[in-house]
Amino acid sequence: MDFSLNCSPGEQKHFLIPVPDADAIEAVIVQGAFPGKTLVVTAGVHGCEYVGIQAVQEILQELRPQELFGRVLLVPLVNAAGFYAGTDLVPADRNNLNRCFPGSAQGGVTQRMAYALEQVLYKEADFLLDLHGGGSGESMTPLVFFPVGAGKK
Repeated sequence: MDFSLNCSPGEQKHFLIPVPDADAIEAVIVQGAFPGKTLVVTAGVHGCEYVGIQAVQEILQELRPQELFGRVLLVPLVNAAGFYAGTDLVPADRNNLNRCFPGSAQGGVTQRMAYALEQVLYKEADFLLDLHGGGSGESMTPLVFFPVGAGKK
């Protein structure tokens, strides 16, 4: 897969990561005004993990390309179909994207998504932050109602 991430210093722009025979993955490049390392931030690998998706959106609002050293490549929502279906899986083939890396150009949709991320995005990273969090199907009861002072006499 031949792909270029051209962006002028101090600029921010949206781009698409092509996935063969599937929807492209939307991403953003924030190219700092000064040279430096590359940070890749992804969220929404599991479509129902909403906190990371929101965090990347907030990061995008805070980053100032004209003050940045290096560049930041962000994918606020890797698994858009899973997000809209409310699931952690990729609906097209019901696979867990997080378990499919490095992927395959000849595999199913989830394998091709993993391969596209590896080829376009991850190879650019000096640092990678892949945000995950509690999914919508997980019970928070054991954490929210943790007994305080249990066992004290």
